Amino acid sequence: MHNLKKSKLISTNHLPGKLQDDIRNLVEIAYTHGSLKSSTIIHWLNEKGIPEAYTSAVDYLQKHNVLIIEDDDTGTFPTQGILDSNKILIQQKPLSIEGILKRIKYSEINLDTEFQRKRSLWDGATKSQFIESLMLRIPIPPLYFDGTNDESWLIIDGLQRLSTLKEFVIDKSFILEGMEYFTDYNGCGYDKLPRAYIRRIEETQLSLYILLPGTPSNIKYSIFKRINKPGLKLENQEIRHALYQGNATKLLEELAEMEAFKIATNNSILPDRMLDREFILRYIAFKYLGITQFKECDASIEVFLNKTMEFLNECSKSRLIQIKRNFENAMDCAYQIFGDYAFRRISGIPPAKKNPINVALFESWSVALSELNERERKKLVENRKIVLEKFASILKNHTYSSDINTAKYNSVKRRLETIVQMIQEVLKF
Repeated sequence: MHNLKKSKLISTNHLPGKLQDDIRNLVEIAYTHGSLKSSTIIHWLNEKGIPEAYTSAVDYLQKHNVLIIEDDDTGTFPTQGILDSNKILIQQKPLSIEGILKRIKYSEINLDTEFQRKRSLWDGATKSQFIESLMLRIPIPPLYFDGTNDESWLIIDGLQRLSTLKEFVIDKSFILEGMEYFTDYNGCGYDKLPRAYIRRIEETQLSLYILLPGTPSNIKYSIFKRINKPGLKLENQEIRHALYQGNATKLLEELAEMEAFKIATNNSILPDRMLDREFILRYIAFKYLGITQFKECDASIEVFLNKTMEFLNECSKSRLIQIKRNFENAMDCAYQIFGDYAFRRISGIPPAKKNPINVALFESWSVALSELNERERKKLVENRKIVLEKFASILKNHTYSSDINTAKYNSVKRRLETIVQMIQEVLKF
């Protein structure tokens, strides 16, 4: 905890009017916590609608001996990773279950995109008790949608509830079981319920929150992360898959299924939560957007990967073919050099044990190998023993070992450059 010395309050007259009201509260908060994060200041200014007053606010706070902590090590203040509530465009509206079911029936709510493949996580008893809640008129939590395309809403939260309604009312694919109060209806399907309960289900009013067109993609991404319940939480790449449908999602699927990738990684990067696609996306990000773009994203890997999905969606067909070819060449070369030890830490020649694949090593080696032409890749394979020896030596370096365990800008930059430099040294033999 940093010790802050309280100083006599300085006049706020030189500050914009909107800042004069409660900037002193920030000073008191800083005295309590020992410091103030730059993101806290930016978020506060965004809420007041004057983000351009950052310099004035910082000057005032520093004159009061407030220690301001930057949120990363890039030397710049973060802006892109901050959730600005002023940019959240959201509409609250009621809709009956009958109305929701019509949208599902006419494919205006898509339950079948790949990121939603976990739609059957509830067992029969849990589904039945949800239906029982509707029969009992017990209110259910709100549903959240991305309504950017009014013809096809994306579900942010509520997949299990909507899937249950579809299965019970439209598909009629399950019968009630494990009911707590209406036990006499165990074994009944939708059509066997008394009309009074069918009407009660259909007329139940649901509370919907719909993100409107104009909400920035990174804001949507943050909302997806926050709203999904811990028990059914979507992984980061699954959220991207939901938000950036198009070339990006199709390409990542193709690359993850590529034989060269599976061989190079020894099938050890699990596909079930799209971890394999996130590895590949990180490679694409650093190869095609580069370290400079990473810095411009405030060294936020999430913002950087989101931007890469946008980049892929805008790529031409010929560019996508080139991306596939470069990736396949990198995977083939990695396997020819390292065999089953590609993208893993090695301690000697031959390696004593097979460590897990390291995402930082996957990024670094994939990017570096993809930059080589056929002649250079062939020479590198011919000198694979030298490559292995040099790499094992580099891994013993404390700085490099630390660099591959963090996503800070300087560390990422060093680890990418280290592998490129090492390869160039081998090519000079």
